Amino acid sequence: MKLSQIADSIQWDFTPENEFTRPSRKTGYSFVIDSQDAKPLLVLYRMGPYSSHTSPLDRQPPQKLIQKALRSHRESPTWDGLYPVNEELRDWIRANLFNE
Repeated sequence: MKLSQIADSIQWDFTPENEFTRPSRKTGYSFVIDSQDAKPLLVLYRMGPYSSHTSPLDRQPPQKLIQKALRSHRESPTWDGLYPVNEELRDWIRANLFNE
């Protein structure tokens, strides 16, 4: 899937911990860091009406950007090993993934 096809459905302010706390669940896409494996990955997070799904991206940002974002969130509790992206990663995503 080309990310440019879903650009209007990206929720840039999404955080995993508040997904199920809103009165009406939003559907669409976001980006999160999946830290379940030994090497954390940037993943596309799809929110459906009743469930969510992550898909690793073929093109990954430099690990130093991912690690920096993780360090800023390690203080807060994780939600299933998923962390929100920071502004620096958002900038990388916009510059590198939507122009393909």
